[in-house]
Amino acid sequence: MKEAVDSYFRAQKRPAWHYESRLKELESYALKLETGRFMPGELEDFLACCIVVANKSEVGQATNLVVTAFD
Repeated sequence: MKEAVDSYFRAQKRPAWHYESRLKELESYALKLETGRFMPGELEDFLACCIVVANKSEVGQATNLVVTAFD
């Protein structure tokens, strides 16, 4: 999934925008399970992405890029 998301954003974002992503570490999930902070069938934050735009006027464009492709 990370490769597909990275490929999408790198192809669709403006060249001046910065993009990065990361997968959550297995140890982080283990800690959440052990402390009861989420149920195993409710994994929701295993991939995090960040898009940095040049200024406030571009935030809407970046938001549209995300919401048109992902839930």
